[in-house]
Amino acid sequence: FMTTPGTHNDTYAESYHRDFFSNFDRGVAPRNCAGAEGHDTPSVGGLVSTPIIVLTSLAQLKNAGKNLEALDDTDKETVIEAALTHLRLTHQSAKLERYTRVYVSVLTDVLARGT
Repeated sequence: FMTTPGTHNDTYAESYHRDFFSNFDRGVAPRNCAGAEGHDTPSVGGLVSTPIIVLTSLAQLKNAGKNLEALDDTDKETVIEAALTHLRLTHQSAKLERYTRVYVSVLTDVLARGT
């Protein structure tokens, strides 16, 4: 609906939304619609859904029989990679990838201890 005139009345959409839908409207596959990094691309908007990805990944590890209080580096990297895969759908940003790694690492440690 964001690419159909008259159906999106929001006066502001973050740049990554504009880049994504501009590319999508040109026929680019959704997985490849993230815009190039610019002055406004590495925004906090790229981290908004990160906790959901971390929680989902931890639930999958737990369902697979992992002890969340004793995750090894491979398990933590699995959670980080899930978050980076999600991030890359809307952001091509080396800065945000670095921030995401730290954020996910902290979230994973905090959330896994609370299980």
